[in-house]
Amino acid sequence: VMINLEEYQSAVRFIVSQIKKFPQHLIPIIIIRAGNLKSPGISDLDFLIGFKDNFLYGNEFLEEFNAVIRKMKYKEIFFLHLPNIYPISLLLDLPKYTFNEVENIEIVFGENIFQHKIDINDEQIIIRSMEFIHSRIIDLLINILTNKLNINKILVEGHAFIHSFNAIKKLGVNLDIG
Repeated sequence: VMINLEEYQSAVRFIVSQIKKFPQHLIPIIIIRAGNLKSPGISDLDFLIGFKDNFLYGNEFLEEFNAVIRKMKYKEIFFLHLPNIYPISLLLDLPKYTFNEVENIEIVFGENIFQHKIDINDEQIIIRSMEFIHSRIIDLLINILTNKLNINKILVEGHAFIHSFNAIKKLGVNLDIG
């Protein structure tokens, strides 16, 4: 299926418009669209959703979110997994884990909670990228061993693997085997 970037942007707008209609106690403080959409038709939509630290309705939110997804065209491509829900106090350190500067974080709903610049060093990027690569390999092996292969998920994870590998190479780390 050929999906263009406008369809992704439209899907994000639809999700946000529907979340605004949720009961008040289920409306998040912030929704961040993570990842990139460099491979339309393969890339999925990744959302990081922030609530107050004392939020207790995660399951109810996910039920409402799933009801929205069921209405969507291309849901099997856009949503390979549910959104990640975080307390705001953890999201404040997001740049340390994503290696994106605060000004590069795409907030699609809510208030900007990022008030300060966080310095990111090369060692953090190397360690986190290696952890990410390891995680992708383990996920692939589990999917193979349990015979739960989804071609879109494999393509997305392969793309993410290459991105992490290239991030390490950009720092000048020699990853040649042999």
